[in-house]
Amino acid sequence: MPVLVMNQELNDRYQNLAVDALHRGLVGFKMVDQQGDMHISSAELLEAFQVSGDILRSNRERDCILVSAESVFTNCIYLARCLYFPAEARVLVLNGDEHLLDAEGQVENLRRNMGHLHELLDNR
Repeated sequence: MPVLVMNQELNDRYQNLAVDALHRGLVGFKMVDQQGDMHISSAELLEAFQVSGDILRSNRERDCILVSAESVFTNCIYLARCLYFPAEARVLVLNGDEHLLDAEGQVENLRRNMGHLHELLDNR
């Protein structure tokens, strides 16, 4: 696999493109083939994005719920970068360091974080 290099400007561009794609319901975007055992549908990804976004926009929940919703929201963006954009979009820049996003790991994180968010919502 070729070495991918990402600068902050390109990272921000892919982050914004992923958010925009999710807000538009991924209409016009084709999912790349998913590898490994963890698969996710566009519908599941969009539902998680909608639920977490609604919580963040309402800003009426307890801090622990807001933090959990932020984690889900971020997972959705990272997963969209992995599944709907070129391979270079999988390189994430955080605090000047590059990290390679893994779709399978992001699916696992998203489902775990959604489960936690639902628990918090059920127990409020």
